[in-house]
Amino acid sequence: MDPEPKKEFLGMSPAELAILIVLVIVIAIFGGFFIKSVLDQPSSKTVQRSSGPKPTLTPFPSFTPSPQPPPTTPTPIPGWHKFEFASPPGEIWLPEGYEGGDTVTYPDIVLLSAEVLTKDEQFVEDIKTLIELPETSFFAFDPSPTEVIRFVWIMSEPIDPDLEFSLYDYMDSLVNGAEFSGAWVVERNIIQLDHEKVGRLVIEKKIPVEDKNISVHLTVYSIRHENKVWDISIRTSRDEFTKYLSVMDDIANSFKLYP
Repeated sequence: MDPEPKKEFLGMSPAELAILIVLVIVIAIFGGFFIKSVLDQPSSKTVQRSSGPKPTLTPFPSFTPSPQPPPTTPTPIPGWHKFEFASPPGEIWLPEGYEGGDTVTYPDIVLLSAEVLTKDEQFVEDIKTLIELPETSFFAFDPSPTEVIRFVWIMSEPIDPDLEFSLYDYMDSLVNGAEFSGAWVVERNIIQLDHEKVGRLVIEKKIPVEDKNISVHLTVYSIRHENKVWDISIRTSRDEFTKYLSVMDDIANSFKLYP
């Protein structure tokens, strides 16, 4: 008789198949324990909740912008130069080229500058008269060749702090003064500068220059400060007044008294 053929399943004998089944069961048992142990481990991304009291949360500080300093008052104009005076201390900015300065501390230097830079003897004499006034604090002039010499003159006048009057009243008192005898009013107005209202009075008058009379404009800016009124007087020729007016406004706007 022929021998009985061997029984096989998936190419394996019954003994080999039994061994495979045992290995699968062992892997399943140990694999289950491994997976469970991994799952039981705390995740690094899991927030651990404490059984104690909840911590107090500190809010994130809100951003508060730093306060910006106020703009410098007044704003210097590029290319201009600062002049200071001492009685009381203050400053004014003038276009490049002006000569002069503090008439209380350096009156002789201011007068000498005029004598050196101009041959107009009458002008030098006028400067001497003005800087000798006790109310005068500052005098400067532009030596550029023009029909008449431009100048800037600062003086102050004490006032009764209890006296109530308007800038219009003050400008009227200037017009009626002896120094403006024979002059006529071109403008009498109150204007707004950067930080305050000031009076602006424009006077026209004829003055002798060499062998002829020239019409000049004197523009006076009146600024009230505590118990004084400050006058910033700027002289130009009548012909250049219109084109120089904005420059004069800037000069008056640069006037500042120190604390």
